[in-house]
Amino acid sequence: MPTKVKFDFSDLIKFNKKLGKIIPIWMEKALTDYGLILEELIVDEIDRMNLSVSGEMKKSVTHIVRERLHGWLVTVGTNVKTASGYPYPIGVHEGTFPHWPPSGPIREWAKRKLNISDERELRKATFLISRKISKEGTEPHPFMTNVFTKEKSSIRKEIGKALARVMKGGKIV
Repeated sequence: MPTKVKFDFSDLIKFNKKLGKIIPIWMEKALTDYGLILEELIVDEIDRMNLSVSGEMKKSVTHIVRERLHGWLVTVGTNVKTASGYPYPIGVHEGTFPHWPPSGPIREWAKRKLNISDERELRKATFLISRKISKEGTEPHPFMTNVFTKEKSSIRKEIGKALARVMKGGKIV
């Protein structure tokens, strides 16, 4: 004689609804934590490549996590602008075409990077550097590409680890 078994799916339905609400929260937290790790890696690469003069570019490294219709987007970048409004890190990352740069930032760069304190030498160095940039532009220093290239193979794994930590109630950083 067959046995009757009655199942109550109401708890399972409640659990699924709760899970559907909490997964996006977990995902955003995990991607935010991973974004912070990428920020740190980019700052380390700026240091490794000796690109920091004033420290402003390193301080400006940031990330934003956005939920999209079909997934998530983590944007990592920098937001320092030159006095004229040009995004300075793009010029560092991509290099520049020949142009005559403003003397103030070149002077500050020469002072800090070349450790020049003598006023006459500083004026001369500023002029010579500016003239070289006006003829040749600047070389690219792809600090972000370097990080993303190194991280490409481990990004999914690291995000998975971050998600597992968040789901357990932990935080990466």
